[in-house]
Amino acid sequence: MDLNQMCSQVVVVLTTESDLETAKSLSDTLLKRKLAACIHFNEIHSCYWWEGELEKNKEVRIMVKTTNAKLQELVALIKDLHSYEVPQIIYWPVSSSDEYIKWIEEIVL
Repeated sequence: MDLNQMCSQVVVVLTTESDLETAKSLSDTLLKRKLAACIHFNEIHSCYWWEGELEKNKEVRIMVKTTNAKLQELVALIKDLHSYEVPQIIYWPVSSSDEYIKWIEEIVL
């Protein structure tokens, strides 16, 4: 789906980072630039293929709440700052209460 075709006001973006400190640094930058209203992260175990090898590593999952209006800028910044050569960047529109949508919009717009 093209970034500009999304119609929901609230978007959740999911990415991962290699460790907690790197995740905190990325999260701080996104929040300070007002591209995100809220970010959650937690440590996970991941299994994936990379360069023909099966990898099993600890990572930090980062869940970002933003608006459709800020999505393109947020994705570009994640790509620019991310520690991985090919970062996971998954996003989807979400439904939410009017109050929560208003709060997110007040933060990031």
